[in-house]
Amino acid sequence: MRGKVVHYYNCFKTKDIDAVEGKSVSLPCPIAEPLNDVYMVLWFRDNAGIPLYSFDVRDSMAIEQPRHWSAPEVFGSRAKLHLDTQPATLEIKDIKRHDQGIYRCRVDFRTTQTQSFRFNLSVIILPEQPLILDRWGRQLNGTQLGPKQEGDDIVITCRVVGGRPQPQVRWLVNGLLVDNQNEHNSGDVIENRLLWPSVQRNDLNSVFTCQALNTQLDKPKEKSFILDMHLKPLTVKIVDPPNSMTADRRYEVTCESSGSRPAAIITWYKGKRQLRRTKDDISKNSTRSELSFVPTTDDDGKSITCRAENPNVNGLYLETMWKLNVVYPPLVELHLGSTLAPDDIKEGDDVYFECHVHSNPQWRKLLWLHNGIHLEHNTSARVIRSNQSLVLQKITKHYAGNYACSAINDEGETVSNQLPLRVKYTPVCKHTDRVILIGASKDETVEVVCEIQADPPPRTFRWKFNNSGETLDVGSERFSVNGSRSILKYTPVTDQDYGTLSCWAANEVGTQQQPCLFQVVLAALPNAVANCTVFNRTELSVDIQCVPGYDGGLPQIFVLEMFSSRTGLTSVLTVEHPPLVELHLGSTLAPDDIKEGDDVYFECHVHSNPQWRKLLWLHNGIHLEHNTSARVIRSNQSLVLQKITKHYAGNYACSAINDEGETVSNQLPLRVKYTPVCKHTDRVILIGASKDETVEVVCEIQADPPPRTFRWKFNNSGETLDVGSERFSVNGSRSILKYTPVTDQDYGTLSCWAANEVGTQQQPCLFQVVLAALPNAVANCTVFNRTELSVDIQCVPGYDGGLPQIFVLEMFSSRTGLTRFNVSNADEALFSLENMDTLTSMMMQENNSLRIRIYSYNQKGRSAAYLLPDFIIGSAAYKTDDDVTLTLSPVIVGSVLTIIIIGVAIAIRIFVVTFLHNLRSNRQHGNKATAAGVVVQSGDVFKSGNLEKPRWQHTDIKTKSSEDLVEDERDPDVIPSQYVGGSSAGSSGSNASNVGSTTAGTTGTGSSTSTAVAAAAADPTADRDAHQFAAATPSGIGAGVGVVGSVSKWSPNGTAAAMTTTTALTSDPVNAPVTYNQINTQRAQLLAAVTAGGGGCSSSVISPSSSIMSSLTGAGVGKPHGVGTLVGSPTSLSSTATLAAHLQPAHSSGVGTLPPGLGSGGGYIMNAYASGRLHHAGSAGVSHMATLNRHHAHQQQQQHHHPGSGSSLLLGSVGSVMGVGVTASTTATTSCNSSQDLDDNININAIKDCLMTQRVPESCV
Repeated sequence: MRGKVVHYYNCFKTKDIDAVEGKSVSLPCPIAEPLNDVYMVLWFRDNAGIPLYSFDVRDSMAIEQPRHWSAPEVFGSRAKLHLDTQPATLEIKDIKRHDQGIYRCRVDFRTTQTQSFRFNLSVIILPEQPLILDRWGRQLNGTQLGPKQEGDDIVITCRVVGGRPQPQVRWLVNGLLVDNQNEHNSGDVIENRLLWPSVQRNDLNSVFTCQALNTQLDKPKEKSFILDMHLKPLTVKIVDPPNSMTADRRYEVTCESSGSRPAAIITWYKGKRQLRRTKDDISKNSTRSELSFVPTTDDDGKSITCRAENPNVNGLYLETMWKLNVVYPPLVELHLGSTLAPDDIKEGDDVYFECHVHSNPQWRKLLWLHNGIHLEHNTSARVIRSNQSLVLQKITKHYAGNYACSAINDEGETVSNQLPLRVKYTPVCKHTDRVILIGASKDETVEVVCEIQADPPPRTFRWKFNNSGETLDVGSERFSVNGSRSILKYTPVTDQDYGTLSCWAANEVGTQQQPCLFQVVLAALPNAVANCTVFNRTELSVDIQCVPGYDGGLPQIFVLEMFSSRTGLTSVLTVEHPPLVELHLGSTLAPDDIKEGDDVYFECHVHSNPQWRKLLWLHNGIHLEHNTSARVIRSNQSLVLQKITKHYAGNYACSAINDEGETVSNQLPLRVKYTPVCKHTDRVILIGASKDETVEVVCEIQADPPPRTFRWKFNNSGETLDVGSERFSVNGSRSILKYTPVTDQDYGTLSCWAANEVGTQQQPCLFQVVLAALPNAVANCTVFNRTELSVDIQCVPGYDGGLPQIFVLEMFSSRTGLTRFNVSNADEALFSLENMDTLTSMMMQENNSLRIRIYSYNQKGRSAAYLLPDFIIGSAAYKTDDDVTLTLSPVIVGSVLTIIIIGVAIAIRIFVVTFLHNLRSNRQHGNKATAAGVVVQSGDVFKSGNLEKPRWQHTDIKTKSSEDLVEDERDPDVIPSQYVGGSSAGSSGSNASNVGSTTAGTTGTGSSTSTAVAAAAADPTADRDAHQFAAATPSGIGAGVGVVGSVSKWSPNGTAAAMTTTTALTSDPVNAPVTYNQINTQRAQLLAAVTAGGGGCSSSVISPSSSIMSSLTGAGVGKPHGVGTLVGSPTSLSSTATLAAHLQPAHSSGVGTLPPGLGSGGGYIMNAYASGRLHHAGSAGVSHMATLNRHHAHQQQQQHHHPGSGSSLLLGSVGSVMGVGVTASTTATTSCNSSQDLDDNININAIKDCLMTQRVPESCV
C-alpha cells in the first residue's frame, strides 16, 4: 500500500481573520497528527483548484528538509509556513489589499483523513493621516493651536480620507473622548467638527487630538494640537511703596505682576504721562519693574499707575494705583493786595499783603519781615497779622521798604519773594530834628543846602527869609535845584541880613508842611578853653574839666588829645568794640539822578577794634557776591554796580564782623530811574469788541519817575493813524483809551507809548482789537479712563468767539446752587479729576445733589453751561448689573407696603363677592348646562427629549437623526397630535360663534410659564408683535390655525422646541391633527351640542387669522369687524366665567373698569364698540390686537339692553404676563347660564364704590 494516499476530507467552519494592509498576518492551520504523518500541506484561495502554497514531505528524505513552494504571482516570498508553532501558521508579510479573500488550508496525512480549514481574510485599509482645518477651512500645521484668548470659541474640523472599513473620526481632549459624531461627505471623506466654547485659563496646554480608527489591530491615525493661550495678568502690585516722599529726591519703586502669558509688559504712568526711566526683569510668567523717579512738589496728591499688559493683545491688562504723598518745605509767594495799585500808595493809606503758601505737611508757623526784620502783631502801631494776611493801617513813609513772609513746616523754612512797598509822601526835611546853624561873617557868601526827602521827587522849591522885622521871598534866580536838593547862595551884608531862612518843596502828592529852617548867625573861630582842673583821680580813671571859651557864634566840640612832646604824635586810647558801620553812596553820585545804564558805587565806612575780618554786602536783605558777569564788583570796602537796570533798585547795606560781633550798617535806598516799559511785556493783549461796542483799552506801564505823557496809534493792514489826545485819559502810570470799532477797517493793532523825564518808551504796548463775542457752549462731553480714583472728561469745544477761551468744569449743588469744586484748562476742553474719593465724600455731604456743568469763557464773558447728564460719583459708578442694589427711603417703602396691603384686602373682598355670587347663581341655574373653557395648566407640559448639551457640541446640522429630519419635514399646516390638549366651547345665535384650534411656538427665557395673549395673526402689526414676543409662528398657520398659550423648556442654546397646549375639536385629541377644514365640518355639531345643553348664550374668544375670520363671519378678505380684545391668562377662566358674564357694565359705550386686583387670572366681560379694536401694551412694551366675536344668543335683545354695543371684551389678569418674555395666544370661552343673566347688569363703578365703603359683600353684587 506504500505510495497510495487515501483522502478523507474533514472541513471546518470558515473563520474570519483581519489583516492590516502593509502588515503581517498569520493564517492558522491546525495539524492534529504528528508531523511524521503529514503528507502535504496545501493552501488554496477561494475555490481555485491550483494551490498557491505547498508544503511537501511526500519524500521520506524531505522530512528533515521539507519543500516549500509559494506561487510567485500570488505571495511569492511574502508567505512561509511555520510548523514549529502551535498551531502551524502561514505567515504572510506585507499584506496587499488584493490579498483579501477566502483561503483554505488542506492537510493531507499519510494514513488518516485529510483536514481542511477555511479562512476569510479581510484586508483593512488604514485611513490617511487626519487633516485639521480651522473654522474658515484653512489647514492647521504644526502642533500648536492658537494662541487663543479667554472666552474664545475653538471651532476645528478633523478631515480623514480613505480607509476600509469606514473609519470613526473622534475628538479627544486631554485623552478624554468629547465628540464621536462624524459625517460622511462626498467620496471617502469623513469629517468631525468640534466646537469647544469659551476657553478658560485652565484650558492652557490642553491637548486636542483627532483620531481616525477603523481597526484594533493597529494604532489609530491621529493628529494632536496643544492649545496655546494669551492670558491677561492675574496680579499687579506695587511692592511696599513709601508712605511719603520728599520732593526733589530720587526714589526707586517696584511693581510686580504675574499670571500673564506671555509675560506682561509693565508701564508706569503719572496721570496720563508715561514714565520711562524703568528697569524690567522678566522670568517665566512674572514681570518685575523698577521705576526710578524724582517727585516734585506738583506731584503731591497725584497718582502713579502701574499697568501690567499682555504685549500681544490689546486690552488684556491690569493696573494698580498709588497716590503720592510728597512732602516739601513751603512754597511761599507774597502778593500785594489785589485791590491796591502799587504805584499809587500814599501816606495815610491802608495796605495789605497776602502770603500764599503751599506745603506738605501743613505749615505751622508764619512770619512777616520788613527789610529783613521780623514784624509782630501790634495794633497800637497799626500792624495787624491775620492768618495769611498782613494789614498796615494809615501807613507813613517809614513803612516803605521790602516785605517778605516766611513759612515753616516739618520739612523746613522758606522765605518768599521780596515785595517792595513804595509809599508816596509830601517832601520833608532830611534833618527834621533841628534848626541848622549857618555861620557867616559879613560879606561872606555861604551855600545853604536845603535837602529834602520826597517820593516822588520834588518838582519845585521856594525860599523865604525872616528876621525880627520882616519876611521876604527869595527869588528863584538866587537858588538852584538839583533833584531833591536846593542850594541857596546867601551873603549877609548888614546886621539885618542875619535871621532865618526857610525852604519848602512840592511834588505831585502835595506841598511840604514844615519848612527846613536855617539860622544865619554872625560867626567866627571859637576861643580856647581855660582853667582846666584834675579831680576824682583813681588808679583806673580821672576827670578833667575846663572853662569853655567863646564859641564863635556856632556850636563847638571839645577834644582832649595825648601827644608826645618828643615826636609830636598823638596817642589814642584803645577800646575794643564791635564795628561801627556806615554806608554811603559814592560821593560823586547824585542819589536822585541815577538812571539805567549808569555805574553806581557804595562805600562802607567801618570803625572797629579789633580790625574787622569780614565784610558782607546786602541787597534787600540778600547777600551779594562778587560776580563780574552780572557786573557786581566788590573791592575792599567798596561795591561797584556797572550798567545798572531797574532791577538793581532797592535797599543796600553792608555788614562788618570782628571778634566783638557783627554790625549791619544803615539801609541806603538806591533809586534807579528808567524809561517807561509795559507792565505786560511778554504778550500782545487781545481786545474783543463787536461793532459799535465801546471798549476800554488800558495801557499800564512801569516807570520811574512816573510818565508825563502818553501817545496812541492805530494800525491795520492799510494805514497807520495817530489817536487824538481827547480820545484817551491819563491817570498816573495808566492811560485809558475808549475805542469803538464801527467797520471792519477799525479792527487792527493799537500801540501805546509813554515818556518821562528819562526818555521815551522804546517798545510800545500792543493791543490787538478783534471782532469777538461770547464763546459757544461745549458739546458731546464724554467720560472715559474711569477708575476708582480718577476719571477723564472731554468735550468738543464750541466757537471761541474770536478770543482765547478757558474751559471750566464746576461741580455745584442743585439744591443750594453753590459751587463746591472747580477746575479749569486753558488749552483744551479736557479735565482729569484725580481725587474721586474727595469728590465722593463731598457728594455724600450734599445728599447726592451735586451736578457737573462745563462752560468756557473769554474776555467777553462766559458761554452757556453744559450739564453732564447721569454722571455718578462713588462706588455705584463701578457696580455691574448684578451688584446694583436699589436703595429706597423709608417713606417710599412704607407707601409701597400700604398699597400692597390695600390691594390684597380688596382682592380678598372681591374673591368673597365672587364666591357668593357664583354660589347663588349655581343654586338658581343648577339645572342648566354651562359650557366652560378647559385650559391646560402649566404642569401639563410636553416633556421634550432635548437634553442640555455638554460643553463640547457637534454643530453640523447634516448629522441629524431620522426623527429630526421627519420633524423638520412635517406639514406646518397640521397641528402635531402629541401636542394637542382638549377643550370645548359652544355658541348659539343668529351669528353662529366661531371656534378655532390654535398652536404657537415660544422662545425660552430661562423660566417656564403659561400665558395667553390673543393676537390678530393676519394683521401686519401682529407679525411685528409676534416678533417682539419672540414667538415664531409657522408660515402655514395663516391657513386657519390660531395661536394658543404655550409652555417652553429652557435650553442652553436659548431656543427650545415649540410645546403648546391647544383646544382639540375632534373626537380623538391624541392622534388626530386638527385643520381648518375639520373646524368647519364640526362647527355645526358644536353649535347643536351647545343648544342642546340649555340654550344659554356663550362668548367664544379666539384669535383667528384673516382667512378664518373672513370665512366664518362673511366679512371677506381684510380685517375682521365687530371684534374685541383678549388679554391675560386663561388658567382660571373656567372658574370665573359666570362672574365675567354678570360683571358687564351698563354703559352703552366705552370700556368698564374694575378695582385693581379683582381676581387672579380671571376674565371680565366689558363692552366695546361693535367694530372697534382695543390695544394693550404687553410685557414687551408692544401693542397687541386680538378679535372678539359676537357672542349673544339674542343679539336684538342685547341691543335693547345695551344700545350701540355689538361685542364684549374678555379681560384677563395682566399680572400673568408682566416681566415674562414668553408670549402666546389662546382660545377661551365664557358662557352665561341664560339670557336672563344678561339682564342682571351691575354697574362696575357701583361695585367699586360699594367695596371701598366696607359694605357687606352680598349687597355689593
